[in-house]
Amino acid sequence: MELKVNRLKQTPHPNFVLNRNLVQMEIVAHGSVVSLDLEAFEMECAASSEDQDCRERAAEEDLCCFVTYLGAFEGVLGLGIHVHPMSKRQRQLAPELDLVLDYIDVAAYNRGISVTNAALTKRERAFMVSSTRRKLNGWLPLYINADHWSEARRYAPSAFAQLGSDAQDQTFHAPDALNVCSRLLTCTAVGFTVGQGENAKPHEASRGKASDKSMQMYADVHRLLLQMSKEHPVLTEIASARLRDFMGHPANRTRQSKPSLGDLMQCLLIVEDISWHDLSPTLVPEALRRHVARQRLEGRVFDSRSCGTMEELIAAWDDFAPQAGTVLSFSAIFLQRVGRPDGHSLDDVTLACDQRWGRLRDDVRETLIRQCADLSKKTSLMEVMVHLLPEQHRTRETICELILWAEKFGRHVSSGTIPAHQWPHLGSGPLLSRWQHRHTVAPCKHLSRRASPSDRRRWKWQPKVAPLPASDQEDGGQDDVGTVQALTTDVQVWDLEFDPLWYPTAVNSFVAEDGLQTYWFYMFSWQQTVFFFPDQLHGAYNFAQFTNQSS
Repeated sequence: MELKVNRLKQTPHPNFVLNRNLVQMEIVAHGSVVSLDLEAFEMECAASSEDQDCRERAAEEDLCCFVTYLGAFEGVLGLGIHVHPMSKRQRQLAPELDLVLDYIDVAAYNRGISVTNAALTKRERAFMVSSTRRKLNGWLPLYINADHWSEARRYAPSAFAQLGSDAQDQTFHAPDALNVCSRLLTCTAVGFTVGQGENAKPHEASRGKASDKSMQMYADVHRLLLQMSKEHPVLTEIASARLRDFMGHPANRTRQSKPSLGDLMQCLLIVEDISWHDLSPTLVPEALRRHVARQRLEGRVFDSRSCGTMEELIAAWDDFAPQAGTVLSFSAIFLQRVGRPDGHSLDDVTLACDQRWGRLRDDVRETLIRQCADLSKKTSLMEVMVHLLPEQHRTRETICELILWAEKFGRHVSSGTIPAHQWPHLGSGPLLSRWQHRHTVAPCKHLSRRASPSDRRRWKWQPKVAPLPASDQEDGGQDDVGTVQALTTDVQVWDLEFDPLWYPTAVNSFVAEDGLQTYWFYMFSWQQTVFFFPDQLHGAYNFAQFTNQSS
């Protein structure tokens, strides 16, 4: 009894358990306010009257905290983030992030998460409720203009450190900025495309849909990534190294080396020496291969052997993976329209953003939203590949080659390193040629060989129906039992001769009607037949007795 009392005394208070499990995530400022970037300020002042009008409307209608209603010049605005819980296996990766579609001041965010009184699970982050009734448990600074950033940049290290792979360390590392922004862009693109489709999974459908506000916040994350790469040039070097390693070394294309292809694609937003056309020949095949591997984990297997033509092969893939590649397609569209337009450097892209305080042009925003709606409805790989492959390679032959390659090497989730000579090359189709040859080759000789007389079976099933006896035909089949009708539809019996005088028909089943009920007869042996009545089984009768009564 004394031991039991001591154990009760050692039990911690419930409030203590809550505080231990609670992960405090207050955003703190580092250093002092830096001086204004005069060069960036002068570029903003050179904006056209149209851009200046756009900035004024945004400051009055859009750029304000949803809690305190403080504007861009009254507080430090940032993006509200929802951070998904992570398992132990995911601790070394960047967490799943979603936009909650709210701008919030850093002071309001810190105050909101400090008064959290909900029952939290172990290692769950403190949160507040957003205007969309979602958990808001993360924050990122917003780059509006040079003046706002001079204060907001002080909170960037703390914000990125808390959203990085090692949030408990609370130490900012430069790669955290690239990892967090890339992850947020990819997760948001999933909601824009796959999340709007008919076959969306619950966690995909719960992400934000493409709208004016969500698309603008997507562009805000892009502008933040540009600013972080400008202040930390090592991010550009890291992004370039990741892309070159993936393109040049097959060992760096595995899932263990590059867990997320979408995050890798976002690296193109801050490099200038590598384009999408350089990355797509290796990224697109690997994306299809990983999709096949993921589907196998869910019990779905793609089989090209049932297809005879290229059209059937593509149709089978569309049924197997109706929206494969749509997330990469939107990322490629945003890259070409906003991130890296043809003939524009990163400095040109930054200048275009700053002159409008990061606000997207109406035509660009509407185009991106329309593209998301189109991608969510596209179910054919031919339509998706329009945004992923160069124009000269958007052919059925190239797409079929990629499908066959993904099927061959997607049989296992961890297939290891695929040798360089086995990777597909756009424009050539060795797998397609072999696949077509197998479907056009003549049948094998042993399949068409006729069986020898010694191999033939002695007994064969043959349709054989004997007519009713003449006596039954004359009286219409009337007897003490009832009308007997022979069943002659798709009935086969052993190749034996039966005496029609003893057996009313040579089939192994027939029907008898007495005006009240219908009786089904089935012969199990030479002497026995079983009577099956509509309601119950009445038993077995000697077949010879029945035939005597009938005759």
